[in-house]
Amino acid sequence: MEFQEFGATFPDLAAKETRTAVLQQGWRSIPIGSYTFLEMYCTDPSCDCRRVMINVINQTAKQEAFLSYGWEHRDFYVKWVGFDDESVDQISGVNLYPMQPQGPYHQDFLAFFQQMLHEDAGYAQRIKQHYQQIKSHQFQTTTEAKAPISIKTGKKIGRNDPCPCNSGKKAKKCCLIK
Repeated sequence: MEFQEFGATFPDLAAKETRTAVLQQGWRSIPIGSYTFLEMYCTDPSCDCRRVMINVINQTAKQEAFLSYGWEHRDFYVKWVGFDDESVDQISGVNLYPMQPQGPYHQDFLAFFQQMLHEDAGYAQRIKQHYQQIKSHQFQTTTEAKAPISIKTGKKIGRNDPCPCNSGKKAKKCCLIK
C-alpha cells in the first residue's frame, strides 16, 4: 500500500491546513522547536481504509516520528481486513507505523498527536474531510480515465457505440468495462 502527501494533490489547501506545532518550551522529552504533521493518504482508489499516516518532521525536515491514525471503531477494521487479531490494533486508533523508522522522541510524538486529536475535534474532523477529498479526487481521476474518447471526433464514446479499439464489439462490452 502506497501513501502520498495530501499537499501533492491539494497544495493550496495543505498550505493552509497542515498542522504545525511550535513548542516554545519542551513537551515531555520533545525539544523546543517547530514540528509539522504531514498527512499522507492511500493512493489506491478502491481502498476504503479510513486512516491517515502522519509524518512528523522538524524544522530541518528530519523525520521525528511516523504515525498511523484510523478513526473508525475497531469493529470497522475487523470487517475491513476480514479477520480479528492483534494486527487490527495497528490500524485502528493512533499508533506508531511499524514500517517506517522512528526518531528518538517517537513515543512522545505519539502522545502529543493523541492529545491534539483529543483537545481539537476540528483537527480530527479536518483529517476525515481531507480523506474524503482525496478519495473523491481519486474516483474522479479513475472515472475520467475510463471514459474512452474517439480519436476521430474527440467526443466521448457511449456505451452502445462501437469500441474505438476496432474490436467490433460495443464499448460497454470491451474497453468501457469497469
